[in-house]
Amino acid sequence: MLQDAPKTGTGDLLISVQAIEPLRIPIPNIEIEQKIENLLQAKEYQVIDKIVYDIYNLTKEEIGFIESQ
Repeated sequence: MLQDAPKTGTGDLLISVQAIEPLRIPIPNIEIEQKIENLLQAKEYQVIDKIVYDIYNLTKEEIGFIESQ
């Protein structure tokens, strides 16, 4: 989405309110919050990652990029 934002002469993104406004941040329901809290206590970080990826509907490519960092 931000790759379509306008760029400066040097190629940097010009981020404006209009570019950020359409970004949707999902708010998990109480069941997911409790599940994540329990998983945090059990240190099940990979399961938490999967839940977050699902919440944001990330593609395999996006997940691969995140996990390669």
